[in-house]
Amino acid sequence: MRTMKRRNENDPDELKKKPALNNRRNSLAAAIEAESECELAEREKELLFHQFKLESEIKQRELDREERQAEREHQILLARIDNEKMLGMFKAFAESNK
Repeated sequence: MRTMKRRNENDPDELKKKPALNNRRNSLAAAIEAESECELAEREKELLFHQFKLESEIKQRELDREERQAEREHQILLARIDNEKMLGMFKAFAESNK
């Protein structure tokens, strides 16, 4: 019977297992790296989408603000026109009573 030491030194199966183990490790490392790259790409797309969404929301708020400002200006102009009409009517009424 051979001792364990001799058996390990001369066992051809053991020599075959070491490269296989290294290949598995390399393969696992490559798989982890590929998965990390996929996750990074996915996260980047997600962040770009959120950025686009926020920029769109900001632009929409700016447009809404401009629309409200234009509406206020329009209401002011209508009020001035109504005031001028009323003043004209009062002047006409005052002159007709003289």
